[in-house]
Order: sequence, then structure tokens, then C-alpha cells
Amino acid sequence: MTAAPAFNPIAAMANGMSFGEADRTLRLINTAANDNSRGPFITTFTGRFYPFSPRASEVNIYDIAHALSMKCRYSGHCERFYSVGEHSVHVYRAVKNSGGSRTDQLAALLHDAPEALSGFGDVGAPVKSRAPIIGQTEARIFTAIAAYAGIAPIIPPIVHEMDQRITADEMAQNMHECPVHHEPIGVDLEYWWAELAEAEFLRAWNVLTGGGDGR
Repeated sequence: MTAAPAFNPIAAMANGMSFGEADRTLRLINTAANDNSRGPFITTFTGRFYPFSPRASEVNIYDIAHALSMKCRYSGHCERFYSVGEHSVHVYRAVKNSGGSRTDQLAALLHDAPEALSGFGDVGAPVKSRAPIIGQTEARIFTAIAAYAGIAPIIPPIVHEMDQRITADEMAQNMHECPVHHEPIGVDLEYWWAELAEAEFLRAWNVLTGGGDGR
């Protein structure tokens, strides 16, 4: 028997399905996929996600945008709340301004998206290097996210560069020490509240995909 193709909400909306219908369809798929044999799950903004058994059909951009807007960078050890959602938008804009392709820009916007679905959240790089399960899990989740977004499951070099340089800006402006050795870009942090970070993340996604947020 041939397996049914994975549901793609962006394609469905492009073909006339409303956001509400696409969201309900994803919820039904997630509910039908609830299977304890797949390991632990996390309850997401719209349904469930299995971090150790990720599927592109269960990725929802609204889960990603909402969760990243609520997560503080650097495990919360900032002078002011600064979300992973805002960081992701700054990296996307930097890649765009540097002439990166549409797929580079999508990768930039989504480069930290696994943090929304892993259950680990934003883990500092020095700690992550000593806990390989975190990076391995995030890599598998990014593969599912990339398939959902229609891009290669590899972070392009331009995204890594802009991510590192913006990290230098962030630490200089919002932390008591800056243990990085990359040239900052000069991005001014705006410290968006969660609702604004979510809206700006979805705005960037819609620009890149032509989708509608239904809000």
C-alpha cells in the first residue's frame, strides 16, 4: 500500500484552504499520531510533538513561532528579556541584507526552530557540547522542519556567520560578559515582548513562503 503524502499546510492554504481548516487538519493529524511507542512527546501550542521521532507532517509553524517568542536567549541569563524569536528574525534580516538566497533566508529564520520542539529549549553551547543527545536530537528535528519548509536540512555557512556575529552584538548589549570572538554586525536589540516577536517571526515566514497567518 502506498503511504498517503504528508500534509503540507502552506501548500494547502495556497490551494484555497483557510488557515483555520489547515490548523484543524494538523491538529487531527497530531491527535491520530499520538503513539506512546514513539517515545516521549511534548504538548505544543497546537497539539503534540515527538522530539525523538520527528515527522515533517507534525511540524507547525505556529508552534515554532509561539514557542520561540516565549523562550529567552542564553537560558534567561540576560539583563533584559530577549527572545529566541527576535534573535531568529535578526539573523534572517542579516542574511537577507547580505544577499542570501530565499532558501538561505528560510534557513536563517528557522535555524533555532528545533529549540521550540525539542523539550530542551535554549541550551548554552558550552553545555550542549558536553551533552551530545541535545545536538543529535535538534539535528533530527531540523531535518523534519527543513522538509516541512522545503529546504535542505543543512544550515548554510552564511547563516552560521550571521548567527555568530549577532551573538556578539547580543552579548555586548545584554550580558555582563561577552566570551565570543566574532565581529559584531551592529544590530540594535529591540527587546520585543512575546506577542510582537511571534508576529514578526510569522511576518518573515509569510514573506518567504507566501503563506497567510490567518490573524
